[in-house]
Amino acid sequence: MALLSLYNIAPLSLYNMALLSLYNIALLSLYNMALLSLYNIALLSLYNIALLTLYNMALLSLYNMTLLSLHNIALLILYNMTLLSLYNMALLSLYDIALLSLYNMALLSLYNMALLSLQNMALLSLYNIALLSLYNIALLTLYNMALLSLYNIALLTLYNMALLSLYNIQLLSLQNMALLSLYNIALLSLHNMALLSLYNIALLSLQNMALLYLYNIALLSLYNIALLSLYNMALLSLFNIALMSLYNMALLSLYNIALLSLYNRALLSLYNMALLSLYNRALLSLYNIALLSLYNMALLSLYNMALLSLYNIALLSLYNIALLSLYNMALLTLYNIALLSLYNMALLTL
Repeated sequence: MALLSLYNIAPLSLYNMALLSLYNIALLSLYNMALLSLYNIALLSLYNIALLTLYNMALLSLYNMTLLSLHNIALLILYNMTLLSLYNMALLSLYDIALLSLYNMALLSLYNMALLSLQNMALLSLYNIALLSLYNIALLTLYNMALLSLYNIALLTLYNMALLSLYNIQLLSLQNMALLSLYNIALLSLHNMALLSLYNIALLSLQNMALLYLYNIALLSLYNIALLSLYNMALLSLFNIALMSLYNMALLSLYNIALLSLYNRALLSLYNMALLSLYNRALLSLYNIALLSLYNMALLSLYNMALLSLYNIALLSLYNIALLSLYNMALLTLYNIALLSLYNMALLTL
Protein backbone atom coordinates (compact mmCIF):
# COMPACT_ATOMS: atom_id res chain seq x y z
CA MET A 1 0.00 0.00 0.00
CA ALA A 2 2.80 2.45 0.86
CA LEU A 3 4.56 1.73 -2.44
CA LEU A 4 1.39 2.33 -4.43
CA SER A 5 0.62 5.65 -2.68
CA LEU A 6 4.12 7.06 -3.17
CA TYR A 7 4.15 5.96 -6.79
CA ASN A 8 0.82 7.64 -7.60
CA ILE A 9 1.37 10.96 -5.81
CA ALA A 10 4.99 11.85 -6.63
CA PRO A 11 5.14 11.32 -10.40
CA LEU A 12 1.74 12.88 -11.02
CA SER A 13 2.55 16.12 -9.14
CA LEU A 14 6.04 16.54 -10.58
CA TYR A 15 4.92 15.64 -14.08
CA ASN A 16 1.98 18.04 -14.19
CA MET A 17 3.88 20.99 -12.69
CA ALA A 18 6.97 20.59 -14.88
CA LEU A 19 5.12 20.01 -18.13
CA LEU A 20 2.70 22.92 -17.60
CA SER A 21 5.52 25.39 -16.82
CA LEU A 22 7.70 24.30 -19.74
CA TYR A 23 4.78 24.34 -22.15
CA ASN A 24 3.62 27.85 -21.20
CA ILE A 25 7.12 29.41 -21.29
CA ALA A 26 8.13 27.76 -24.57
CA LEU A 27 4.87 28.54 -26.38
CA LEU A 28 4.84 32.21 -25.36
CA SER A 29 8.50 32.83 -26.23
CA LEU A 30 8.43 31.02 -29.56
CA TYR A 31 5.17 32.62 -30.62
CA ASN A 32 6.32 36.18 -29.88
CA MET A 33 9.76 35.76 -31.48
CA ALA A 34 8.45 34.01 -34.59
CA LEU A 35 5.62 36.49 -35.15
CA LEU A 36 7.88 39.56 -34.91
CA SER A 37 10.71 38.19 -37.07
CA LEU A 38 8.58 36.63 -39.79
CA TYR A 39 6.27 39.61 -40.09
CA ASN A 40 9.11 42.13 -40.43
CA ILE A 41 11.10 40.08 -42.96
CA ALA A 42 8.11 39.10 -45.13
CA LEU A 43 6.58 42.58 -45.15
CA LEU A 44 9.84 44.35 -46.05
CA SER A 45 10.84 41.93 -48.82
CA LEU A 46 7.45 41.62 -50.47
CA TYR A 47 6.67 45.33 -50.29
CA ASN A 48 10.01 46.48 -51.71
CA ILE A 49 9.99 44.02 -54.62
CA ALA A 50 6.39 44.81 -55.59
CA LEU A 51 6.82 48.60 -55.50
CA LEU A 52 10.07 48.60 -57.48
CA THR A 53 8.66 46.33 -60.18
CA LEU A 54 5.25 47.97 -60.53
CA TYR A 55 6.50 51.43 -61.44
CA ASN A 56 9.17 50.38 -63.96
CA MET A 57 7.07 47.93 -65.97
CA ALA A 58 3.78 49.84 -66.30
CA LEU A 59 4.90 53.49 -66.60
CA LEU A 60 5.76 53.62 -70.31
CA SER A 61 2.69 51.91 -71.78
CA LEU A 62 0.10 53.68 -69.61
CA TYR A 63 1.69 57.10 -70.11
CA ASN A 64 1.77 56.73 -73.91
CA MET A 65 -1.89 55.64 -74.07
CA THR A 66 -2.98 58.58 -71.92
CA LEU A 67 -1.06 61.14 -74.01
CA LEU A 68 -2.44 59.76 -77.29
CA SER A 69 -5.99 60.04 -75.99
CA LEU A 70 -5.62 63.51 -74.50
CA HIS A 71 -3.96 64.96 -77.60
CA ASN A 72 -7.07 64.44 -79.72
CA ILE A 73 -8.20 68.06 -79.36
CA ALA A 74 -10.49 68.22 -82.36
CA LEU A 75 -12.84 65.51 -81.13
CA LEU A 76 -12.96 67.06 -77.65
CA ILE A 77 -13.99 70.48 -79.03
CA LEU A 78 -16.78 69.00 -81.18
CA TYR A 79 -18.09 66.99 -78.23
CA ASN A 80 -20.85 68.34 -75.99
CA MET A 81 -19.01 69.65 -72.94
CA THR A 82 -22.02 69.86 -70.66
CA LEU A 83 -23.18 66.34 -71.47
CA LEU A 84 -19.68 64.99 -70.96
CA SER A 85 -19.37 66.60 -67.52
CA LEU A 86 -22.73 65.32 -66.31
CA TYR A 87 -22.09 61.83 -67.69
CA ASN A 88 -18.64 61.60 -66.13
CA MET A 89 -19.86 62.73 -62.70
CA ALA A 90 -22.72 60.20 -62.67
CA LEU A 91 -20.55 57.38 -63.97
CA LEU A 92 -17.80 58.13 -61.44
CA SER A 93 -20.21 58.18 -58.46
CA LEU A 94 -21.94 54.95 -59.45
CA TYR A 95 -18.62 53.22 -60.10
CA ASP A 96 -17.12 54.26 -56.73
CA ILE A 97 -20.21 53.15 -54.77
CA ALA A 98 -20.47 49.79 -56.55
CA LEU A 99 -16.77 48.98 -56.27
CA LEU A 100 -16.63 49.92 -52.57
CA SER A 101 -19.70 47.80 -51.73
CA LEU A 102 -18.38 44.82 -53.68
CA TYR A 103 -14.97 45.05 -52.03
CA ASN A 104 -16.34 45.27 -48.48
CA MET A 105 -18.83 42.42 -48.98
CA ALA A 106 -16.20 40.19 -50.58
CA LEU A 107 -13.64 40.71 -47.80
CA LEU A 108 -16.20 40.06 -45.04
CA SER A 109 -17.59 36.94 -46.73
CA LEU A 110 -14.14 35.51 -47.43
CA TYR A 111 -12.96 36.02 -43.87
CA ASN A 112 -16.05 34.39 -42.34
CA MET A 113 -16.03 31.48 -44.79
CA ALA A 114 -12.33 30.82 -44.23
CA LEU A 115 -12.62 30.62 -40.43
CA LEU A 116 -15.82 28.53 -40.52
CA SER A 117 -14.57 26.11 -43.15
CA LEU A 118 -11.21 25.67 -41.43
CA GLN A 119 -12.82 24.90 -38.05
CA ASN A 120 -15.37 22.46 -39.48
CA MET A 121 -12.86 20.59 -41.64
CA ALA A 122 -10.39 20.27 -38.77
CA LEU A 123 -13.05 18.63 -36.60
CA LEU A 124 -14.44 16.32 -39.29
CA SER A 125 -11.36 15.10 -41.19
CA LEU A 126 -8.64 14.72 -38.55
CA TYR A 127 -7.88 11.01 -39.11
CA ASN A 128 -7.58 10.90 -42.90
CA ILE A 129 -3.75 10.93 -43.04
CA ALA A 130 -2.78 9.19 -46.27
CA LEU A 131 -5.24 11.01 -48.52
CA LEU A 132 -4.49 14.41 -47.01
CA SER A 133 -0.74 13.96 -47.40
CA LEU A 134 -0.97 13.05 -51.09
CA TYR A 135 -3.48 15.82 -51.75
CA ASN A 136 -1.39 18.39 -49.91
CA ILE A 137 1.71 17.68 -52.02
CA ALA A 138 -0.19 18.07 -55.29
CA LEU A 139 -2.04 21.16 -54.08
CA LEU A 140 1.14 22.89 -52.95
CA THR A 141 2.71 22.38 -56.38
CA LEU A 142 -0.35 23.69 -58.22
CA TYR A 143 -0.70 26.57 -55.78
CA ASN A 144 2.88 27.74 -56.34
CA MET A 145 2.47 27.69 -60.12
CA ALA A 146 -0.87 29.52 -60.00
CA LEU A 147 0.38 32.11 -57.55
CA LEU A 148 3.39 32.89 -59.74
CA SER A 149 1.21 33.39 -62.83
CA LEU A 150 -1.32 35.58 -61.03
CA TYR A 151 1.42 37.63 -59.42
CA ASN A 152 3.12 38.27 -62.80
CA ILE A 153 -0.17 39.35 -64.42
CA ALA A 154 -0.92 41.71 -61.55
CA LEU A 155 2.55 43.26 -61.66
CA LEU A 156 2.21 43.94 -65.41
CA THR A 157 -1.16 45.67 -64.95
CA LEU A 158 -0.79 47.76 -61.77
CA TYR A 159 0.62 51.34 -61.69
CA ASN A 160 -0.13 54.75 -60.25
CA MET A 161 2.89 57.01 -59.72
CA ALA A 162 1.10 60.15 -58.56
CA LEU A 163 -0.71 58.52 -55.64
CA LEU A 164 2.05 56.06 -54.75
CA SER A 165 3.62 58.03 -51.86
CA LEU A 166 0.28 58.82 -50.18
CA TYR A 167 -0.88 55.24 -50.57
CA ASN A 168 2.34 53.88 -49.06
CA ILE A 169 1.97 56.00 -45.92
CA GLN A 170 -1.69 54.98 -45.49
CA LEU A 171 -0.99 51.28 -46.09
CA LEU A 172 1.91 51.16 -43.62
CA SER A 173 0.26 53.17 -40.82
CA LEU A 174 -3.41 52.13 -40.89
CA GLN A 175 -4.03 49.09 -43.05
CA ASN A 176 -1.20 46.91 -41.74
CA MET A 177 -1.95 47.61 -38.09
CA ALA A 178 -5.68 46.93 -38.46
CA LEU A 179 -5.22 43.82 -40.57
CA LEU A 180 -2.51 42.39 -38.32
CA SER A 181 -4.55 42.99 -35.14
CA LEU A 182 -7.70 41.34 -36.48
CA TYR A 183 -5.78 38.42 -37.95
CA ASN A 184 -3.74 37.80 -34.81
CA ILE A 185 -6.80 37.86 -32.53
CA ALA A 186 -8.81 35.47 -34.70
CA LEU A 187 -5.93 33.10 -35.44
CA LEU A 188 -4.68 33.04 -31.85
CA SER A 189 -8.15 32.27 -30.46
CA LEU A 190 -8.82 29.48 -32.93
CA HIS A 191 -5.31 28.05 -32.60
CA ASN A 192 -5.33 28.09 -28.81
CA MET A 193 -8.75 26.42 -28.59
CA ALA A 194 -7.74 23.65 -30.97
CA LEU A 195 -4.37 23.10 -29.31
CA LEU A 196 -5.89 23.07 -25.81
CA SER A 197 -8.46 20.42 -26.71
CA LEU A 198 -5.98 18.19 -28.50
CA TYR A 199 -3.36 18.69 -25.81
CA ASN A 200 -5.75 17.74 -22.98
CA ILE A 201 -6.92 14.60 -24.77
CA ALA A 202 -3.39 13.53 -25.66
CA LEU A 203 -2.03 14.28 -22.18
CA LEU A 204 -4.82 12.32 -20.44
CA SER A 205 -4.34 9.30 -22.69
CA LEU A 206 -0.56 9.41 -22.35
CA GLN A 207 -0.73 9.79 -18.56
CA ASN A 208 -3.08 6.83 -18.18
CA MET A 209 -0.91 4.63 -20.38
CA ALA A 210 2.24 5.64 -18.50
CA LEU A 211 0.67 4.61 -15.17
CA LEU A 212 -0.36 1.22 -16.54
CA TYR A 213 2.71 0.40 -18.67
CA LEU A 214 5.58 2.20 -16.94
CA TYR A 215 8.25 -0.37 -17.89
CA ASN A 216 7.13 -0.80 -21.49
CA ILE A 217 9.56 1.70 -23.09
CA ALA A 218 9.15 0.53 -26.67
CA LEU A 219 5.36 0.86 -26.61
CA LEU A 220 5.51 4.34 -25.07
CA SER A 221 8.03 5.57 -27.68
CA LEU A 222 5.95 4.30 -30.58
CA TYR A 223 2.84 5.91 -29.14
CA ASN A 224 4.53 9.31 -28.78
CA ILE A 225 5.87 9.29 -32.35
CA ALA A 226 2.52 8.25 -33.83
CA LEU A 227 0.55 10.84 -31.84
CA LEU A 228 2.85 13.74 -32.76
CA SER A 229 3.00 12.75 -36.44
CA LEU A 230 -0.78 12.43 -36.68
CA TYR A 231 -1.37 15.85 -35.12
CA ASN A 232 1.26 17.68 -37.16
CA MET A 233 0.34 16.22 -40.54
CA ALA A 234 -3.40 16.64 -40.10
CA LEU A 235 -3.27 20.21 -38.81
CA LEU A 236 -0.87 21.45 -41.48
CA SER A 237 -2.67 19.74 -44.35
CA LEU A 238 -6.15 20.89 -43.36
CA PHE A 239 -5.06 24.46 -42.78
CA ASN A 240 -3.24 24.74 -46.12
CA ILE A 241 -6.03 23.13 -48.16
CA ALA A 242 -8.86 25.26 -46.74
CA LEU A 243 -7.09 28.59 -46.80
CA MET A 244 -5.35 28.18 -50.18
CA SER A 245 -8.52 27.05 -51.99
CA LEU A 246 -10.66 29.90 -50.68
CA TYR A 247 -8.04 32.58 -51.32
CA ASN A 248 -7.24 31.36 -54.83
CA MET A 249 -10.88 31.29 -55.95
CA ALA A 250 -11.66 34.67 -54.40
CA LEU A 251 -8.56 36.35 -55.81
CA LEU A 252 -9.21 35.13 -59.35
CA SER A 253 -12.89 36.17 -59.30
CA LEU A 254 -12.27 39.63 -57.84
CA TYR A 255 -9.38 40.28 -60.21
CA ASN A 256 -11.35 39.31 -63.33
CA ILE A 257 -14.44 41.35 -62.36
CA ALA A 258 -12.49 44.47 -61.45
CA LEU A 259 -10.22 44.32 -64.50
CA LEU A 260 -13.10 43.76 -66.96
CA SER A 261 -15.18 46.58 -65.45
CA LEU A 262 -12.26 49.01 -65.46
CA TYR A 263 -11.33 48.15 -69.05
CA ASN A 264 -14.86 48.63 -70.41
CA ARG A 265 -15.42 51.94 -68.66
CA ALA A 266 -12.00 53.28 -69.71
CA LEU A 267 -12.80 52.59 -73.41
CA LEU A 268 -16.09 54.50 -73.13
CA SER A 269 -14.48 57.63 -71.64
CA LEU A 270 -11.18 57.88 -73.55
CA TYR A 271 -12.24 61.17 -75.19
CA ASN A 272 -13.68 62.77 -72.06
CA MET A 273 -12.09 65.90 -70.60
CA ALA A 274 -12.33 64.36 -67.09
CA LEU A 275 -10.28 61.28 -68.06
CA LEU A 276 -7.48 61.98 -65.57
CA SER A 277 -9.79 62.07 -62.51
CA LEU A 278 -11.73 58.92 -63.44
CA TYR A 279 -8.57 57.04 -64.40
CA ASN A 280 -6.77 57.83 -61.13
CA ARG A 281 -9.67 56.78 -58.92
CA ALA A 282 -10.46 53.58 -60.77
CA LEU A 283 -6.80 52.53 -60.94
CA LEU A 284 -6.32 53.25 -57.23
CA SER A 285 -9.27 50.99 -56.31
CA LEU A 286 -7.97 48.15 -58.49
CA TYR A 287 -4.46 48.55 -57.10
CA ASN A 288 -5.71 48.42 -53.51
CA ILE A 289 -7.72 45.22 -54.05
CA ALA A 290 -5.00 43.34 -55.92
CA LEU A 291 -2.11 44.37 -53.66
CA LEU A 292 -4.04 43.64 -50.47
CA SER A 293 -5.00 40.15 -51.68
CA LEU A 294 -1.45 39.29 -52.76
CA TYR A 295 0.04 40.66 -49.56
CA ASN A 296 -2.37 38.73 -47.32
CA MET A 297 -1.80 35.44 -49.15
CA ALA A 298 1.98 35.65 -49.09
CA LEU A 299 2.24 36.77 -45.47
CA LEU A 300 -0.27 34.19 -44.23
CA SER A 301 1.42 31.29 -46.02
CA LEU A 302 4.91 32.17 -44.76
CA TYR A 303 3.68 32.81 -41.23
CA ASN A 304 1.71 29.57 -40.94
CA MET A 305 4.42 27.28 -42.32
CA ALA A 306 7.23 28.77 -40.24
CA LEU A 307 5.28 28.99 -36.99
CA LEU A 308 3.97 25.43 -37.21
CA SER A 309 7.45 24.06 -37.93
CA LEU A 310 9.09 25.93 -35.06
CA TYR A 311 6.32 25.05 -32.65
CA ASN A 312 6.30 21.34 -33.48
CA ILE A 313 10.09 20.98 -33.21
CA ALA A 314 10.25 22.84 -29.90
CA LEU A 315 7.29 21.00 -28.39
CA LEU A 316 8.69 17.59 -29.34
CA SER A 317 12.12 18.39 -27.83
CA LEU A 318 10.75 19.81 -24.57
CA TYR A 319 8.24 17.01 -24.21
CA ASN A 320 10.86 14.27 -24.67
CA ILE A 321 13.29 15.89 -22.22
CA ALA A 322 10.59 16.38 -19.55
CA LEU A 323 9.23 12.87 -19.96
CA LEU A 324 12.68 11.28 -19.80
CA SER A 325 13.61 13.21 -16.63
CA LEU A 326 10.35 12.31 -14.90
CA TYR A 327 10.64 8.71 -15.97
CA ASN A 328 14.18 8.43 -14.58
CA MET A 329 13.11 9.99 -11.27
CA ALA A 330 10.17 7.63 -11.01
CA LEU A 331 12.37 4.59 -11.70
CA LEU A 332 14.94 5.75 -9.14
CA THR A 333 12.26 6.26 -6.49
CA LEU A 334 10.74 2.84 -7.16
CA TYR A 335 14.17 1.25 -7.12
CA ASN A 336 15.05 2.82 -3.76
CA ILE A 337 11.74 1.77 -2.22
CA ALA A 338 12.17 -1.79 -3.49
CA LEU A 339 15.74 -2.03 -2.14
CA LEU A 340 14.65 -0.66 1.22
CA SER A 341 11.82 -3.18 1.41
CA LEU A 342 14.15 -6.07 0.58
CA TYR A 343 16.70 -4.81 3.09
CA ASN A 344 14.11 -4.61 5.85
CA MET A 345 12.81 -8.08 5.03
CA ALA A 346 16.37 -9.45 5.14
CA LEU A 347 17.03 -7.83 8.52
CA LEU A 348 13.77 -9.16 9.85
CA THR A 349 14.59 -12.65 8.67
CA LEU A 350 18.06 -12.53 10.25
